Order: sequence, then C-alpha cells, then structure tokens
Amino acid sequence: MVRKLNPARKEDLSRAALALFVAQGIPHTSTAEIARAAGVAAGTLFLYFPTKQALVDELALQVGREQSEYIKARLDPSHPARQAFWTTLRPTSTCARPAKRAWFPRLP
Repeated sequence: MVRKLNPARKEDLSRAALALFVAQGIPHTSTAEIARAAGVAAGTLFLYFPTKQALVDELALQVGREQSEYIKARLDPSHPARQAFWTTLRPTSTCARPAKRAWFPRLP
C-alpha cells in the first residue's frame, strides 16, 4: 500500500525550514529541528524530502516562482526601462536582505 502524503504537512515543513534557515543559517539547522518546529517526528520530514539538500532546493525554487509571479504581476510594457528594471530588482533585494544569513552565513 502506498502512503498518501499530506500537502499541508509538506507546507508546514517548508515554512518551518525557511524560518529556521533565516534565523540560524542553512548549515546550522538540523533536520530534527525542522521536524520539531513543524510538529512532526524527525523521520516524517524524510517522507516529504529525501535529504536536507532536497528541501533547500525546493525552497529555492519556490522563492524563485514567487518572485517571478510578483514581477509578472507588476510589469507594465508602457513603463520606461528604468521603472521596469526597479520593478524586477525590488522583490529580489527585499527578499535577499532577511534571508542573506540563511544562504550566506559568513557574510556580514
């Protein structure tokens, strides 16, 4: 019998991981901490993500999709190039500031 995975639980794990990665950095966050923060057993995380790297990859793709949607919703072909440039840059810089420690823990 194949186990049916709960999409809400996967989302809980992703949110918990992102919050811990931002607070502690990816290298300093264990899968056990992520599972505990999501309110599941440590082994449950591996039903949804086979490795910590798979979880990091999924989060990176999710952030990219969210930024892409944000940009698409705000781009207007009638705007001058400078405004279009800042429209595309703003979500990246806004997101990168708080998450910088997660992705680059050694940077100031």
